Order: sequence, then C-alpha cells, then structure tokens
Amino acid sequence: MIEIETEEDGPPRNDSWGNWRFVESNFTLVHPDGYEVDLEDMKDSSRILDWIAQVSNKTWAEPADIGHLVRAIDELFDLQENVCSFGSDAKLISPRELITRRRRGPRGPCASSARTRYRFGAA
Repeated sequence: MIEIETEEDGPPRNDSWGNWRFVESNFTLVHPDGYEVDLEDMKDSSRILDWIAQVSNKTWAEPADIGHLVRAIDELFDLQENVCSFGSDAKLISPRELITRRRRGPRGPCASSARTRYRFGAA
C-alpha cells in the first residue's frame, strides 16, 4: 500500500509543475524548451483552453507536459471557483490580481490548515 499525506494551508504556493515553472516577474509559465504561456492573457475559459490546445499541438509537448500545464493553471487560478463554475464562463478582469491574491493565501489567526491522507492499493 502506498500512503501519501499532504498538508494544505490555503492555496498551493508551487512555483513548478513538472517541466513548467511560474515566473512571477512577467506572469508566465515557462517550459525548458523556451515556450512561454502568458497567464495575463487568460481572461476567460476559452483563452485558457486555447493555450492548452496550442501547447498540446507542439511537437515537443509530451502528455505529461500537457497534464502539468493543466495542473499549474488550475492551481494558480482555481478554475472551478473563478473561471468555469457550474459550466458558466467567467470573465477575469485581472488574472495577475487573482493569482497574486491566491498565492498570498490566508494569513493571521483565521488561516486554516488541513491534513489530507490518500491511500492506494490493498490495505
């Protein structure tokens, strides 16, 4: 059995997902191949989907690269909460503001912390 334990304290503060790295200075996700995904261009679900489709059509993009890109975008934007909740397309005025606020996360005595345990395989 494999057991994974994670501790959640507000939104994720990852700077990398697989080969993708978040660059705060210009709000991009950068792949080692040199490809940059402009997060400030992601003002609605259609633009987000367009970026994912663009990357998936690159010859260098492996399935893991595409999956990690989706994970990065979801962690940065919290897609279901802020972009496509209940199948409705939300317009983001400022992706930079949203990401900055999410990465800052909860502060002070009201900040919550939760521990999650995942178990895989036979007990």
